[in-house]
Amino acid sequence: MKTRIIGLFFGVLIATAPRLFALPGDIDSTFNANVSNGSVYAAAAQTDGKVVIVGDFTTVGVQTRNRAARINADGSLDTGFNPNANGLVTCIAIQPDGKIVLGGQFSQV
Repeated sequence: MKTRIIGLFFGVLIATAPRLFALPGDIDSTFNANVSNGSVYAAAAQTDGKVVIVGDFTTVGVQTRNRAARINADGSLDTGFNPNANGLVTCIAIQPDGKIVLGGQFSQV
């Protein structure tokens, strides 16, 4: 494990050990949605730990998912969620009541 140098304070070098826990806004380098035929443009986490991804992809893993999919907390595809958008989905928001709002260049989900 490497130690990071975070600054110089009154001539004293301050160093920290690597963080063991992620902070809000940190990138989760272990997350892999495994999309094919396109890219993920946005993602939003639900309160149950599931993550909804949107973009211009058509496949997640080996399952067809047109431009929107939900990933379970364990990283597997939520097979019960398939909005099947007929065009590009560029943004997503999850409302406090749990409803999912999508935006983009589509006319049907």
